[in-house]
Amino acid sequence: MTEEIEQPTELDLIKQYLRIISISDDDNLLAGFISAAKALIADQTGKDLDADNELYKLAVKFLVSHWYDSRAIITDRRVDSEVPYSARTLIEHLSLCGTY
Repeated sequence: MTEEIEQPTELDLIKQYLRIISISDDDNLLAGFISAAKALIADQTGKDLDADNELYKLAVKFLVSHWYDSRAIITDRRVDSEVPYSARTLIEHLSLCGTY
């Protein structure tokens, strides 16, 4: 008898990338960031990208990580609200490359 191995969800993979190891009260926040990242990438590339594309998944992770780390509203330090260079270059590549 073969047991099916449960595949991690997209949220689980994001939490792993962010090194969130426990059940999180931030799951709804992270799910919103994931949706926003996908929408931003679709808007900036003009493409409906394949969810299995590794560069696409990495761009989503970069954006979610940046937004999650920069979610404080009030701070005494400057918060960089721009999309990080690493995410911008991936999004630009996805936009310009014809194979996606």
